[in-house]
Amino acid sequence: MSSPSSVSARLPLIVAAVCGLLVAALIVAFVHVHSVSSQHSKQSKSGFAVSSEQADVVTAAATEAANIITFSRRTFDADFARATNGTTGSLKTDLLGKKALTLTTMTQGKFDLKATVGASAYAGKTDDGKSTLVLVTLNAFKVADSSTGSTASVQRFQMTMVKVGKSWLASNLAAVGIQ
Repeated sequence: MSSPSSVSARLPLIVAAVCGLLVAALIVAFVHVHSVSSQHSKQSKSGFAVSSEQADVVTAAATEAANIITFSRRTFDADFARATNGTTGSLKTDLLGKKALTLTTMTQGKFDLKATVGASAYAGKTDDGKSTLVLVTLNAFKVADSSTGSTASVQRFQMTMVKVGKSWLASNLAAVGIQ
């Protein structure tokens, strides 16, 4: 057996060895955490970040989707102009063709239409690369004159957006839902 003085003499060496192992473990852990953090930062900057163009097209699509559904009878002409100014092509033609019907229906039914954006997301470029697809969820309201309040519904759309000059315009609007 070891004598007590022999154990006492080795105690500082044992403590130093244990402390050395703890320091080495901490250094390894720090290097690993720093490496993972650095890798995550690189991924955030490259693959997961939204470009300014993507943010701009999503904002334009969300705004236009709400504009296409928001009409007040009192300010109908201005609301309709705002909605059609953000469109192009067949979508603009379709909207212009339904202007009178929209106002007549709202007037006879004594209601206004309002929409707020619930969510929007960049979906990518079209196959030909000429347009961009954006998904938009709207909270749409039919606001009646009567005291019955408003009727709400959730609307989901895929907007096809094209860049015309410096502006993003909607060229197609397709309802997205459970088939």
